[in-house]
Amino acid sequence: MTAATNAQTIELFYSAFSNLDAATMEACYAPDAVFDDEAFSLRGRREVGGMWRMLATATKAKGADVWRLK
Repeated sequence: MTAATNAQTIELFYSAFSNLDAATMEACYAPDAVFDDEAFSLRGRREVGGMWRMLATATKAKGADVWRLK
């Protein structure tokens, strides 16, 4: 990904999120990204991207009617 402003990166991320595009979401993270929440403790772009791939794949499998991002 080329250098982008923070606002551009956020817009790209959420556009990809609304389309369940995990590859683009992963590309928005720095190589040394850290992601921690109640379910995940991830280190690095690859691990964080893996989480988004898993969640996007599971959501797509349920059908488009179950997903909407506002």
